[in-house]
Amino acid sequence: MSWCDKLGSTPGIGYQLDWHALPSDILLNALSPLVDRMVSGDEQRFSFDVREALKLQFTSYDGFQFGFEPTKVFVGFTHRAEIHTGSGGIPSLGLRSKPSTFTALLDEIQGYLLNTMETINRLKGRRLAGIGIVTTTWAERADIPPGIKKLLMYASKPWEGRLQSLTFQAQSILDENDDYLHRCIHTIIKTLKEDEPIQVIFDYQRVYKKPQDIDPNRLRPATEAVTASALDYFEQLAQGDRFDDVLGNADIR
Repeated sequence: MSWCDKLGSTPGIGYQLDWHALPSDILLNALSPLVDRMVSGDEQRFSFDVREALKLQFTSYDGFQFGFEPTKVFVGFTHRAEIHTGSGGIPSLGLRSKPSTFTALLDEIQGYLLNTMETINRLKGRRLAGIGIVTTTWAERADIPPGIKKLLMYASKPWEGRLQSLTFQAQSILDENDDYLHRCIHTIIKTLKEDEPIQVIFDYQRVYKKPQDIDPNRLRPATEAVTASALDYFEQLAQGDRFDDVLGNADIR
């Protein structure tokens, strides 16, 4: 089981596209088969987060989030809760989104994104500029993976380990060839509140040097290849393999 599965991380996948002004009303009409499946009887089981002229974002009852902008399409997952009123009018909080592992959610999100992109591409042929895989993790300090713990301890060394809060972000190129490069944006946020979890976000991206015409027969294997590379890299970060040569002497206790 991966570290993302162990820590209950939530995934997201997105496509960076060439710019096109697609009115949200036209887009929503094209997506009606998807949206119709989010209705049960007379109950609308989704909510609009953003509904503007050229931007649209909605989230299903069980936590799947769909976003559309002139240069971007993404599908992610976020936990959703609702308040139930019990005996005596006492409220309780219940989880609406389904509990599942990171990798299982990632597979489901990939299916949604590929189907959605096929619909959008039928409206107008688009070009693919990049693919991104995101993992978002909230973890108690005791549960932080050794690699991230090692990085935090290393960052606190100038202050003798007494670093109270931290906002860390680094973007780095991981590999590159004639067609594309792989890079990752690493974000770690540690607040002053000791009882508040640390937030860790990794955004792994393939950026094409020349935008590609979107072909469904090529888009799926490309998405799967980037996903596999991202999962491998996330695991290296969590285990600390990427830091061993540089941070080998950092105290991670």
